[in-house]
Amino acid sequence: MIEKIFLRNLSNKTKIVITTLILVAGGGIGTATTISNHQEQIKTAKSDLYQQIDELSQYQSSEFVPFAYTEIIDKQVNKSEIKHEKFQKYSELEQIKSETKRVKKENNKVKALIATNKSNQTLLESSLATAEEYIKDKSITSENKEKLSALMEVTQKNIAAKTFENLEKQNETIVILNEQVKGQIDLTEADSVRKSQATSDIQKTAQDLLKNTFTSEPDKQLLNSDLAKIIEAKTEKSVNSAVKALNATISDTQKHNKPAEDKAKAEAEKKAIAEAKVTAEKAEADRKAAEKAEADRQAAEGAQTVQAQAASAANINNTAANKWAIENGYNWHNRKGHSTVIPPGGSLPPGYHWQVP
Repeated sequence: MIEKIFLRNLSNKTKIVITTLILVAGGGIGTATTISNHQEQIKTAKSDLYQQIDELSQYQSSEFVPFAYTEIIDKQVNKSEIKHEKFQKYSELEQIKSETKRVKKENNKVKALIATNKSNQTLLESSLATAEEYIKDKSITSENKEKLSALMEVTQKNIAAKTFENLEKQNETIVILNEQVKGQIDLTEADSVRKSQATSDIQKTAQDLLKNTFTSEPDKQLLNSDLAKIIEAKTEKSVNSAVKALNATISDTQKHNKPAEDKAKAEAEKKAIAEAKVTAEKAEADRKAAEKAEADRQAAEGAQTVQAQAASAANINNTAANKWAIENGYNWHNRKGHSTVIPPGGSLPPGYHWQVP
């Protein structure tokens, strides 16, 4: 009873001290184990912190960390290393863990930054490689070549200076310009194919088939469609594809037209043979008629010559004596003043006749 009254009259602080002394006296071995465990926890926590600090420190040498940011990392590493050295007590365990979380969070932030910058630079380098190919292309215009060259120069300077905040926007700009240049090059190359002699010849063949009376309406529609695709094509590949399609349509149309064309050709040849025969027969008849006419002409000329010769002979005094020539319209009885004597070999004057005794 007296013991209970004694304990009740003790203050709470005194009770705690007494209890602690009892525990120490009766559990010395347990206390030593606890202290060792605390030291191990501090050692592990500090090791985790140092690992995060070391990782952060290594990011300073990354090519994808901006120059200005490396200074920030350096300061944070120095600050965390100082804290790491100071932390020794078990009571600081939560502070160690808190600092470890903070450094780890910074590591994750730097990792994300590196990943973003690396991705942007990789994309930009790919876009630059594409731009370099376009600059070498013979179909690029001088204006587009100048634009790409200027943009490439600025971009390469930003990469060298690690101005990563500009890379994403510059990549968007160069991608847009690349697409514009590609469109221009494609159109230029497409026009080159369109204007080639081979394409021109194929288009002419198609136009001839459209005018052909034997070409069916469905084939005409296909020909017109393929011709339109050649005109509308915006790349060399699509023009070549359209030309290939037109070639196939031309071949099919020619096959469809062949039977009718062969029949028409045979009929035309038959008609030509008949016309040639008629022409030959007419030519032969004309030849014979011409020959007859020539013979008749020559015969007539011969008769006229004989008559002329006879007339000429009749107008000559072929006798050995003088002959009287009397003017036409007069006779022997009224010849006075209208007659003349023609000696042998003389000619009868015009308008006179020989006097027959």
